[in-house]
Amino acid sequence: MAQVQKPRSWDDQLWLTNNELFDQLFEDLSYARFNDPEGTLKRAQDLAQIAQQHDNRLAYAAFCYLEAGCQRGNGNLRESFRLATEAYELLKELNAPMHTVRSMNALALCYNELNNPKVAFEILFEAQGIAEQIPSPKEIALCCINLGFIYSMQDRDEDAILSYQRALKEELDARQRFLVLNNLAGSLNELHRPIEALIYVETGLSEASEAQEPYLYAHFCTNKAMALAELGRLEEANEWTDKSKELFKKTGHPGAVAEPHLDLANVFLCQEKYDMALEQLKEAEKISLSIPARPNIQRISKMKSEALAALGLYEEAYNALKMHHVLSTEVANEELSRSVRAAELLQQASYAKREAELLREVNKELLSAKELAESANRSKSEFLANMSHEIRTPMNGVIGMTALLLDTPLDDRQREYVRTIRTSGDSLLTIINDILDFSKMESGKITVEEHDFNLRELVEDVCELLSARAYEKGIEISCLIPNEINGTFHGDSDRIRQVLVNLAGNAVKFTEKGEVAIRCSLKKTGKRAADILIEVHDTGIGIPKETQGKIFESFTQADGSTRRKFGGTGLGLTISKRLVELMGGHIAVDSAPGKGSTFRFCLPLQIVDDKGLKPVLTQNLRVLAVDDIQTNLTILREQLGSWGCQVVEAESGTDAIKHFKEKGPFDLIIMDMQMPDMDGMDTMRAIRSTSTGKKTPSILLSSMYLPDNADTKSLFTMRISKPIRQSYLYDAIMRVVGTPDEEAKDVQVSTTEKPLDGLKILVAEDNLVNQKVALGLLNRLGAKAEFVANGQDAVAAVQKDEYDLVLMDCHMPEMDGYEATKAIRELDSPVAKTRIIAMTANAMKGDREYCLACGMDDYVAKPINPHELVNAIQRTLATEKAA
Repeated sequence: MAQVQKPRSWDDQLWLTNNELFDQLFEDLSYARFNDPEGTLKRAQDLAQIAQQHDNRLAYAAFCYLEAGCQRGNGNLRESFRLATEAYELLKELNAPMHTVRSMNALALCYNELNNPKVAFEILFEAQGIAEQIPSPKEIALCCINLGFIYSMQDRDEDAILSYQRALKEELDARQRFLVLNNLAGSLNELHRPIEALIYVETGLSEASEAQEPYLYAHFCTNKAMALAELGRLEEANEWTDKSKELFKKTGHPGAVAEPHLDLANVFLCQEKYDMALEQLKEAEKISLSIPARPNIQRISKMKSEALAALGLYEEAYNALKMHHVLSTEVANEELSRSVRAAELLQQASYAKREAELLREVNKELLSAKELAESANRSKSEFLANMSHEIRTPMNGVIGMTALLLDTPLDDRQREYVRTIRTSGDSLLTIINDILDFSKMESGKITVEEHDFNLRELVEDVCELLSARAYEKGIEISCLIPNEINGTFHGDSDRIRQVLVNLAGNAVKFTEKGEVAIRCSLKKTGKRAADILIEVHDTGIGIPKETQGKIFESFTQADGSTRRKFGGTGLGLTISKRLVELMGGHIAVDSAPGKGSTFRFCLPLQIVDDKGLKPVLTQNLRVLAVDDIQTNLTILREQLGSWGCQVVEAESGTDAIKHFKEKGPFDLIIMDMQMPDMDGMDTMRAIRSTSTGKKTPSILLSSMYLPDNADTKSLFTMRISKPIRQSYLYDAIMRVVGTPDEEAKDVQVSTTEKPLDGLKILVAEDNLVNQKVALGLLNRLGAKAEFVANGQDAVAAVQKDEYDLVLMDCHMPEMDGYEATKAIRELDSPVAKTRIIAMTANAMKGDREYCLACGMDDYVAKPINPHELVNAIQRTLATEKAA
């Protein structure tokens, strides 16, 4: 194994000023990284420190992205991402294109490891463009190699082959050439093109030195064995497999010794030679268990289950699948592969079920056939119940990320598109959830997991989730939540959300015109206990009284024709009833054909915080609220009234114009867009034509996309989308009518180029994109930022190192920002006085007070405004100095 040699110029740092010595040192380290990752990591860290001490920023950045590659190889992805990002930002500032391209390659590989190949491809294409402009053949080749690698990881082997072939035409060192030839052969083998693969394998074997590159040479041997096996030359394939195994032993990579056996087993599975595949898998398993190599054992278990099932050995296949599942739950960062494994488990269960049905038909009178069928059915239920979470996780990831995107600044068209994506994902998730949750209930595996949550946010989330589907049908959807439900409750919010999505989703599905309304009410049953009643009312087709008792049964709808017209599994209400009863509540329905339905469920919940966050508009505004739907007017009246506003209601454009003339003046107009006879635009034109209406601030409420044209801007001060979230409405009113003078006082932002120069800041933020934004912003302002992804890590970080202040996100996994702040304040050391600023998307007035009550020193709302951030930091530090 090659070792990293200390250069002659190390001690006197000649390499810092001599480009040739520096390039040679860097190339030597880069080469050694593959054979001595630990040694290279230590050397890179030492050299980065020396470069930093001598203020050689280019050298420092170069060793940072080299260190990032080592950290990624060690599985330390978070540190690798931080180093690659830091190097990339610094090299862009230094205008060093060659090293910038290399750092972008390191960053792209991090994104690929983070399961975000789209961003990785974007970075690599940009890097390739820079390399072609320099031009630098070596850097072009590097981009092509990494593009090919990510293409192959995405099973796009045709694209991978094109990238590798392009790399061969550029300037490659010996190791890069061996790597490209080997990867080319691997992609061709994946595409079942063994003859072409052998051409590249033979070229690589003839050029590679076994002594210098045993690891790559071993891979050449494996690829040759796979190609020979594909061609049916099994004796030769076994010889090259043995040679590959011996070479892998020499490389110091113990888990790789089993790789040739696994690759050959894969070939035999594709050829349906299941006995031969099992022989290779047993050999690979024996090697892996002696290490042990958990990822290999996972792969072996999955492949064994496929081979055993094909041979009819269902009990052994089931045991292999169970082993695969147990190992899968212990491996991190495999959410995408979990869905694939789940699908495979379902497929195997389906094979077992079909076989059992066949045996029942042939041997109806034999007890053994009956027992086998029952066993197969039990296994199917257990499979589905155990894999329910694995299937839902990636689907919920899709829906959750679109929800995060909706919380970012979007124009109306973008918001409409994102809502459509989320609606489609929700429809698919509903079907999957119904089937899997029903199976989970049948096997008795479903449980309740209680935690603290905000009920208002939960109901508003569900309402917004279904809004796109509702507005596509031309119906209104709204939620009426009284102020006493602003507080925090303790219960299973995921199960409550699931029931509410089922009921409200059905309401939207079966309503052709009118509205769907979600109403909540609270009845205290003790000092810290309450019964929460949630009602879902619709103006849909209704349910006949004689069939209302059946709708909560499995696979049942009130009328068989509704399934043909509206679709659905017929499981939603069954699951909802069982979940409500599992949480100690009850569910009921009132309905009549043609008049709509009201589903209601009542749950006992613990009250964690009943104070709530109740903002007040101190201006005592007079507001004209206009909407043709009485439910929406009720919502506006309740919300505005709780904030100290005087509300005049109008149910049409004509009434609005009349009230404005007779009961004015008003401080604010809140206008619905979609109204019969006269819509919001026409109504507002009439009001603007009056002398008092020209300057009255106005907010447009709309459930449809409107172009952002001059006409709209001239009529309305601001627009917000339906359904109305309390926080969005409050924020819009504050923006339109302004902030009281006593709240507008602020410390002036420094006019220097880098107002935060020299500050060391800890950012607690779990979202990688938000981390990148914060890094770019703080670096531009002169601060040095370090990141943690949850509250527990934030508490540990401030105890380990000294920071000028902490920017604390409020919602994070494991421990949120509120709990982390309290934990820091309770420390028995000077660290307890560390300055903490909330950095949160909670933008209501009461949120600031709540953050301060938890021990934070100040508050900034997302999306972050640089001026406000600097203002808050300077204000906080000024307070610290004064104290």
